[in-house]
Amino acid sequence: GGPWTAEDIPELAKRVREARAKLQAAQKELFKASQDKPGDHPDLVPLKAEVGQLRFDLREAQDDLAAARAALPTQGQEGGGGGGGGHRDKAPGQAELEAGAKRPEARMLANPLGVEYQRCAQRAQARNLQRRDSSLQTLAMPDGRFVSFSSAARKLIPDDIIQEIRRLNSMDAALHAHASGVLEERRHQYESSGALRDLPYAAPIRLAPRQVARFKIPKPDRDEL
Repeated sequence: GGPWTAEDIPELAKRVREARAKLQAAQKELFKASQDKPGDHPDLVPLKAEVGQLRFDLREAQDDLAAARAALPTQGQEGGGGGGGGHRDKAPGQAELEAGAKRPEARMLANPLGVEYQRCAQRAQARNLQRRDSSLQTLAMPDGRFVSFSSAARKLIPDDIIQEIRRLNSMDAALHAHASGVLEERRHQYESSGALRDLPYAAPIRLAPRQVARFKIPKPDRDEL
């Protein structure tokens, strides 16, 4: 479609939401169907094709919405006339003063930089945990069990599987080992020169409690009893 205008944005946004909902529904259907079938089972082929097509439709809808938003007039174009017409009747230097007044001021930190950094890291970690919990909520087992990748569960992974993962990711493992060595070398250099200082103490910030929706095991039908 296109070219898109500002009037098309609500309809395009609705199209994106509908495409995303269809894709999520198809992904859940594929997940349920793949529980008792191997990945190359013929019954999964049309479901995988549908997911691929819906993913393409979502990207296309998102691109159209982005194109419509990009076509919106900028602040300098809203006054009409173009070519800086908005400054035509203003006194010399007035436009520059107004432009300077609109510039955002630098945000003053309420705490030392080291404290602000640690608190920012705490908030980012909390957001990542919440996103992780939200993504795991969609991985419900047919019997209602909740998927959780805890550290205790990871310790139960057989060693042969871990070795196979490392073998398949040997290049990444080598890169990680090299980067870790470079980091330790640089850290030692900074410590030896006295340039590395400890961060100031930052009290833990109060974060909203993590809310994880647990799946309930469905009750059996009367006919199954």
